[in-house]
Amino acid sequence: MTSGRMMVKSSSSLSMSGTKAPPGMKPGPDGKFKTAGEHLKEYILENENGSRAIVDTETATCISWKDASGRELMKKDGTAHYINGKPLQGHFIPEERAKKLTFDRMIFKCNPPDMPELEYRVDVTMRADTLEYDVILINTAGSVKKLEPWLKVSAAGPKIAEIKGYATQDGVTAKARSYDAPVGKFKETAFYALIK
Repeated sequence: MTSGRMMVKSSSSLSMSGTKAPPGMKPGPDGKFKTAGEHLKEYILENENGSRAIVDTETATCISWKDASGRELMKKDGTAHYINGKPLQGHFIPEERAKKLTFDRMIFKCNPPDMPELEYRVDVTMRADTLEYDVILINTAGSVKKLEPWLKVSAAGPKIAEIKGYATQDGVTAKARSYDAPVGKFKETAFYALIK
């Protein structure tokens, strides 16, 4: 049994022709050079059964998901993440990757410019037949904040089947009730949605 592998896609890369990177470039995990300090635009999560998902780094959203036969299950434009009824503003940065035999996961973080004291963390996990979003909100402001997170997936394709932390879901949107986010970098509120 072999484990899956992660493939990456970068916006400005050159093929490696030797072992030394050109000035301002660094070797990337895809075998090409990329601009130093540049985040990958997309991460490709793969499962050992052949299914794969493409996650957009800027929005921490799965934009394509194919099953083991190569059939497209989901395509998504825009973000899956909403706060207080509006699309989350800002750009996510990749934090960490976790790969095991049964799953492939990327972890992203964003501090929205309209709420810089809010840390919005997302784990996007692909398993053999499911996709999962784990969302963690951390309020580092000096006072309690009212928050109402939503998660929206593509209306065409697999639906939200299970939720935790969210109050309601209709298959396409999972919504939490408005709540007072506790203050402190070690006080987090977690939300989860499983798509299948």
